[in-house]
Amino acid sequence: MPCAIVDGMGDTSVDVGDAEGAVLAYLLALRDPRLLIDQTVVSDLEREVAQASDPIDKIKALAALRRAQSPDRAFAEARFVAVARAWADANDVPPATFVELGVSADVLRSAGFVIDDGGEHQFQARRTRSVTVAAIEEHIVRHASPTFTFADIARDIGGSPMTIRKAVRRLEVQGKVERLGPMSSWPGPGRAPVLFRTL
Repeated sequence: MPCAIVDGMGDTSVDVGDAEGAVLAYLLALRDPRLLIDQTVVSDLEREVAQASDPIDKIKALAALRRAQSPDRAFAEARFVAVARAWADANDVPPATFVELGVSADVLRSAGFVIDDGGEHQFQARRTRSVTVAAIEEHIVRHASPTFTFADIARDIGGSPMTIRKAVRRLEVQGKVERLGPMSSWPGPGRAPVLFRTL
């Protein structure tokens, strides 16, 4: 999985498929930013610098090489903030585990996690009730609001993110639920939750 960050001036948006790469890159940056250096990219840029005869081409290649050799942790953090909450929800990863790996409470807040600042940064943990896929499906069809997100279902009836996701996908296949896309009015940090509609 690629996790090299070679340009601190680039776009910090991350595709859903690359969310885990963004999380990994930031965790590596916390341990040692040098772990983000892609030696293949560095070697290619060193070759470009050596082969460039035009001064402008050489200085551009040299600037790119210096960026590749000094990855920007702030850029890695911005990418992490954009996807960490959604990735954690999808993989049942509680925020406290990020703290164990060195992620600060402030960064987690920026990513959309809810934190209780009592004592040593105790995290607000939501205990999910054990709920079956069938029970979630019935709730959505009979009792859910006309439009809803995964978080709405978790709040109303419980269930793990993976169980809720499975139930919603089954209802989509049955033609009982339609995926509307990211919530346009989302005010929070990070990626907007996906909105669904019952049919």
